Amino acid sequence: MAAAPSPAEMNRRHREFWDVESQVFERRLADPQLVAAATEDMNSEILRRVPIYSRKTMELAFEDAEKRRAKIRSGDGSKGGRPRRGDALQGLIEEIVSARPAISSASALLEQLREFQYQGVVTDIEDDKIWFSDARDASRSAPISGLKNRLTRARKSAKSRKPVSASS
Repeated sequence: MAAAPSPAEMNRRHREFWDVESQVFERRLADPQLVAAATEDMNSEILRRVPIYSRKTMELAFEDAEKRRAKIRSGDGSKGGRPRRGDALQGLIEEIVSARPAISSASALLEQLREFQYQGVVTDIEDDKIWFSDARDASRSAPISGLKNRLTRARKSAKSRKPVSASS
């Protein structure tokens, strides 16, 4: 069995712990949004008449406020940064699918794209790539092997936009 730490060792550990905790608390205090959120949290406990011995410590209120902010930012981050629409080729594929909903294979879609070649979006179709112009007239390419996935997305998109008919 290990011997209990000496009082000097306990004091050293205690000092190290609170040095780190103090730095974290100082950082949190420097953030006005965290101060406002933590203060609101502590005031809420006062208004709800939570007994003093059951209230959060200031450190815990700041920690909770920081955790809440991280969750909110994480949620915001998962929503942002995604384009609303696909590229120009995907737009053309969606037009083809909406005009011909029965199209179900990548090879049939490729044949339809060949009909649109040199007429705007599709600039060239090679053995393994489709070259197209994007919104800024920059030339881009997409692998033909990816047509199956693009077709699936277009069909899903067309299905979600289909008007719901009222049954009588």
